[in-house]
Parts: sequence; C-alpha cells; structure tokens
Amino acid sequence: MFENDECLNCVIKDRYLSKYVLSLPMHKYRLEVQGKYNERGQFNIKKMRIINIDSYIAIIGTPE
Repeated sequence: MFENDECLNCVIKDRYLSKYVLSLPMHKYRLEVQGKYNERGQFNIKKMRIINIDSYIAIIGTPE
C-alpha cells in the first residue's frame, strides 16, 4: 500500500481479505483502511473499503 507516494508496510491477519487484496490489479484502486501500528512499525489493517468501485469490483464483489 502507498500513502502519499510512500510504500506502507501492512499486515492483514484475515486470509480471505489478504487473498482479495492481492488479487486486485496494482495502482488501480484506492483503499480506505482503518487499523493501528504495531511495535514493529507495521500497519495492522482491521477494516478496508474500496473507494473507486468499477465493473470489475461489481463482478467479483467486495469482502464483508
């Protein structure tokens, strides 16, 4: 993930959500995430929302 054109080190604990994120094309979607940093400086994602939904996302759906 990128924040202000800087790479952000993220951790996703939910396997389904991580597979979903990895299946998305690079640099095409904007994500809104919520979470907090751990002691290693990694951002732990708790909630995620796709901001710019298009026809591809409408077909594969969004994680609940």
